[in-house]
Amino acid sequence: MCRNVRGDLLMSEAIEAIKKLIDECSDYERLALKKYLQSSLPHQLETEWGIDSDLILSAIRRSSDLTKRGVRGIIAEAVFESEVVPDVRALGWRSVNLTGDYAYDVLLQKDGVSARIQIKLQRLEKGIPKLYYPKRYPG
Repeated sequence: MCRNVRGDLLMSEAIEAIKKLIDECSDYERLALKKYLQSSLPHQLETEWGIDSDLILSAIRRSSDLTKRGVRGIIAEAVFESEVVPDVRALGWRSVNLTGDYAYDVLLQKDGVSARIQIKLQRLEKGIPKLYYPKRYPG
């Protein structure tokens, strides 16, 4: 098989043909196919909890803002680890697996130096980024 610049396998002709067939399906047929694929390739959490990802996502969608912020926070950490950490590994840094609660989310080490990284999200208020201005006290 061929690989592209990032090392991912290129889509084969069979996959391209399948994608074309899916594009021709009705919404109902696509939903049935989605359910089939999800049941044949469940995520570990779906198996552990005995519930499918659509129900998990629906529960998150109807949850409070605080819960959604928490979920978005752990997703941001996962994105950082999957998108940024591999690039710094190429520079000689190694990530340390953390177990437990720490004041940081990622620990990187290189040549006896440690970098502790905490991932933060911009808080939203009414769907827009919340701005915090320093309080000014009368002198």
